[in-house]
Amino acid sequence: MDLKKVQFLDREIVISKEEEIIKKIMHSSKNKKTMNIFTLNPETWSKTRNMKFDKDVFWIPESVSVYYAMAFLGIKPLRIPGIDLVEKLLKGNKLNVVCWGGKDDDCRRLIENWKSLGFSAMMAGAFNGFSSNSKDVEVLIEKNNNVVLLVGKGAGLQEKEILHISKNLNSCISLGVGGSLDVFLGKKKRAPRFMSRFGFEYLWRIFSEPRRLIRIMNSYPGFFIEVLKSKFCIKK
Repeated sequence: MDLKKVQFLDREIVISKEEEIIKKIMHSSKNKKTMNIFTLNPETWSKTRNMKFDKDVFWIPESVSVYYAMAFLGIKPLRIPGIDLVEKLLKGNKLNVVCWGGKDDDCRRLIENWKSLGFSAMMAGAFNGFSSNSKDVEVLIEKNNNVVLLVGKGAGLQEKEILHISKNLNSCISLGVGGSLDVFLGKKKRAPRFMSRFGFEYLWRIFSEPRRLIRIMNSYPGFFIEVLKSKFCIKK
């Protein structure tokens, strides 16, 4: 089964519904195929511009900025928050989860508290995101079936790590999850439901983490300039 994609700026993005994406993930897992799933927002776009992506990469439009940019460019807009996709995937399917991100204490807590999250997916292991341990991650993935790798190392780095490790694996479903692991740990809280519904999580994140404002200032202007170039056919 194939997911619908459209060209958006310099890459293809998925415009299929969340349920169809989950079906594709499970189909790929069952048939031992590789899927590298990344969420697209201005920051991930900015920090991955120099990377090359093959057919195994699936970009999911995540932020309200991308949603309105799609509409501005005449593309039927779609928005799928990455954490929503991950939670629904893990709650409804028997999978083995490997997490890669955070410090050693975070990994221990995540393993200890996993059952309390209410996921059907089982925890296979968690690895420090600040150590050079990709070989250990690969070994654990190869030992298990139906593995989903959740990488929370921040925009740019997590995509790079996933692209690198997937080349050494026979098959794996990998997702760049950003701060979702911190939410699972209880270190961070999600925005109130009404803010999430209308795409204003970024305001909640700025309020909770003021330093995010610097990251926004470093990525959003370039993103919107590129959208304008795409709209009005301004060539570099």
